[in-house]
Amino acid sequence: MNKRFVLVAIGAFLAIVLVLALILIALKFLGPAAPGATDEPGVIPSSEATPASPGSGLLISGPGLFTRMIWYDGAIMVYIPPGEFMMGVEEGKDNPEHMVYVGAFWMYEKEVSNRMYARCVAAGGCSEPDWEDAPEYWDYSYGNYPVRGVSWYQAFEYCEWIGAGLPTEAQWEKAARGPESFTYPWGEADPACGLLNFDDCLGGPTKVNDYKEGKSYYDILNMAGNVFEWNYDWYDPDYYLTGPTSNPSGPELTEVKSFRGGGYDSAADLIPSALRFNLEPKEHRANIGFRCQVTFPGDGTGSDPLPPVCVALPFIPPAEDIGLTTLDVNEFPTPVSLQPLCPEPDVTILGIFNIGATTYINLDLGVPISDPAEYDVSVGLEELTCSLVPSQPTRLSCYSNSLPKGSFANLHVCVDCPEATVVYEIVGDPVCPSYTSYDPATGLCLYDPALAPETGCPDGMVDTPDYGCLPIPDSGGDCPPGYYLDGGGQVCVPAGGPTLCIVGLSHMTIVECPQECLPGYHYDPELGCCQPNEGILSCPPGTYYDDVKLACVMGDPQPVCPKGSYFDVVSQSCQPWTATFPGSKSCYTESILIPVVLPTATSTATPVPPPPTSTPTPVFNCGVYTDKFACEADSRCYYDYTNMVCKNKP
Repeated sequence: MNKRFVLVAIGAFLAIVLVLALILIALKFLGPAAPGATDEPGVIPSSEATPASPGSGLLISGPGLFTRMIWYDGAIMVYIPPGEFMMGVEEGKDNPEHMVYVGAFWMYEKEVSNRMYARCVAAGGCSEPDWEDAPEYWDYSYGNYPVRGVSWYQAFEYCEWIGAGLPTEAQWEKAARGPESFTYPWGEADPACGLLNFDDCLGGPTKVNDYKEGKSYYDILNMAGNVFEWNYDWYDPDYYLTGPTSNPSGPELTEVKSFRGGGYDSAADLIPSALRFNLEPKEHRANIGFRCQVTFPGDGTGSDPLPPVCVALPFIPPAEDIGLTTLDVNEFPTPVSLQPLCPEPDVTILGIFNIGATTYINLDLGVPISDPAEYDVSVGLEELTCSLVPSQPTRLSCYSNSLPKGSFANLHVCVDCPEATVVYEIVGDPVCPSYTSYDPATGLCLYDPALAPETGCPDGMVDTPDYGCLPIPDSGGDCPPGYYLDGGGQVCVPAGGPTLCIVGLSHMTIVECPQECLPGYHYDPELGCCQPNEGILSCPPGTYYDDVKLACVMGDPQPVCPKGSYFDVVSQSCQPWTATFPGSKSCYTESILIPVVLPTATSTATPVPPPPTSTPTPVFNCGVYTDKFACEADSRCYYDYTNMVCKNKP
């Protein structure tokens, strides 16, 4: 009996092992889950596939969880598989808890930025945001911040212009909460400034790619805080009780539109992802922005990708964006421009007068003076002796016995500069969009489509079942807009499913392929791409096209300065390089008139400093001037042209 029991047990165990082995073998050859598989909590479908046998191409499995693609505005989209999730909360007033099915869609990983929105404005597809709500929109340094101050209509226009749409409330909430319906995008932990930008942690919006610690289950950023986000739906407080439980898109029509997510100034109790907010669609606020989504039909026959753009402007990133810093003047021999580290002294001349043979010049420098030796004061080549004026910390009293009386001379007030620094213009290669290359002859990013050969796929293409020739990713690992990386990361697949129109190849030869372009562009049948209409090819806000560098660069156009000088943005003038080299001085210079010595008994007396708290005002006779120009240069005098004499002003 015991031996028989042992044999039966061993047989059962071997049978189980055999079944498991067969399952593993089947999984290996069947590949990953098919597209459209439900995103069960904790299960991450893989987009990798085992290549088919040689000569038959790559096995395309379809997008899976965390699959990404670039869209036509440069946005990264994240694939969200179809499936159910618990929408709303228990005992919610306008958001009672209920199970909802949401089909597959692609969600913008980040909020729409100022730079992205500006392209739509340049193409005529969008109107500018409100100036008061979004003052930073016109500043390039805020190009990667979320666009704000836009109404629902403006947000809708942008998403429509780019071939996408605003997310429904159900899509937005699923993307924020994940299949487990977390309270917040990151889970159940209470909101904190390290997870999101809220409750005036920063006092305003931040970059759309910040706060990666607070990302959602689907790796989507800033779905809580920073800026609220418009949704597609009209708002109805009772819609959850009457609406469908499969792909709900809101009631037919009400007076207000929904928005979600909380803003940079929202308190913690407004942050939960299930909360609903509403506003008239024509209104806008400084804390409301948006993101877009793309939904393809579930049957895998989505629309063909749009043709690529024929030409784009390149951009040269500023030094700080590519990790370059200000360098010491001795590190490189040829500076491009200098940044002065000390400003010109702010000098006010309080008075110029003589006591005997001594000329006094009283100055106010506008800042407290700790040591008179910090400043070098001279008239022409004559250095003056200076002392502090008691109880007047910003003033100096300077004097000399040998200044030429009754003549003009240059007053110089100089201060030592700290060791100056030099800014060297070190830039990388111009940056172009994917699948375009920089043309130095024209200064443009040009698309160069591949022509279809008579047989087989051209270079840069791979033959795949059901698709034919598909492009491989570029050197940066990116696919063309509307394509995602599949086939074990070796090929770019159109997100809409199999299509006869492959970017860079088939749209050149197949008449049935769509020839539609984004608004503001027109199709070029010879190149097989979309040309920008006249006047819309422009640099982003806060940049300009540099005719010398043939690219968009940060800042405003600046005049060309003579060799040996640089353009100073503060003074809006050309300044010499030598003004700020190590050990140099920054100087204030003004032409002054040295008064004539009065004929008094003390004309040869030893210099006497002025009284400590007041400036002496000696009686002066303008008649000492015999030259009319010297007379008129003295504010106390005027020249009588009738009698040809200099007189005191009344």
